[in-house]
Amino acid sequence: MIADGLSRSEAAERLGVSEAVAKKDLTTVYAATGVTSAVGLARLFAELRGLTMITGEPSRSDPYPPPFSRTIAVTDRDGRRITASDYGPPGARPVIILHNTMNCRGVDRALVGALQNAGYRPISPDRPGYGDTDPVRTDQRGEAYLEVCARDMGALCDQMGWSRLPWIAHGPVHIVLALRRLRPDLIDRAIIDAPEPGSRYGARAQGMIPSLKRAFASRPWAVASVFRALTALASQERLEAFMREWTASSPSDRRAMDDPALLMDFYRKILPFRQGRLDGVVREQVLQATSLQPDAETGTDNITFLIGATDFMHDAAETEAYWRASLPDACFVRLPHAGRFISYSHPDEIVSRL
Repeated sequence: MIADGLSRSEAAERLGVSEAVAKKDLTTVYAATGVTSAVGLARLFAELRGLTMITGEPSRSDPYPPPFSRTIAVTDRDGRRITASDYGPPGARPVIILHNTMNCRGVDRALVGALQNAGYRPISPDRPGYGDTDPVRTDQRGEAYLEVCARDMGALCDQMGWSRLPWIAHGPVHIVLALRRLRPDLIDRAIIDAPEPGSRYGARAQGMIPSLKRAFASRPWAVASVFRALTALASQERLEAFMREWTASSPSDRRAMDDPALLMDFYRKILPFRQGRLDGVVREQVLQATSLQPDAETGTDNITFLIGATDFMHDAAETEAYWRASLPDACFVRLPHAGRFISYSHPDEIVSRL
């Protein structure tokens, strides 16, 4: 934390220790590394990171290592752990990126590069029950779950000292709306790419995932068992095969998923599911399956929807009609050459609207 630019008191507060303890530990760190100041420590870390990038050999199991990030961990008022990935650089303006309902935190390298080049600092948190963020109580379902999601985002921003931020959401409109209701002070503007309508809505999109989501609308009790089976099957090799089938109707998605580095970025986001951490995805899929269309809200002109014309999961016209009915003041942009994975194939389209 010191090397990344925090003061000793800030680092101590973040870790929950006294400044005296931090001072003692930092003296040990300086002695061990041979530097005498925070500036020297930052320079050393920069050199080590650069050396690692130049000389490091990727492992056979991960030939395309993810973009560099550090982990942020804060706690809510009940002591629940909230975890996020911070891609830096520390001095840039933070932008919060909300993951899809069917994967965990992580930002693909195409969007990381585009955001950093534009002067932003990507921050990607896990929502409750996803990845490394603690789940909520068993009885916190539906709107109660959404409220915890919004409170988690508020706790993260408050403890990091952030306010009025740009947000990017890969699909979960319901999370943005919950945050807008609970903490409107945190939202400068929000870009929602590949927005997801309710599971029971829309009939034009065909294929395994759209059909599965429509089935959940009448059988929400089946979500947990279906996702356990799906994630058990989702090895890297099978995912490549699935992607060839799913993206056949979307040229931009197919090109993105043919890039082994981008495919690895996607696969890495579902690894926690394969390790049994399914609480969050089950809750959100049940929520989508049982929710009615949101009531109309006005004053949402700071929300922009980016809809890919060749989205293989949802028909673009149906999706736009669904959300226009609820958010008539929002801006809707149809991208004729984009599909489902807009951040992978068209990251500059997202950044240009921030």
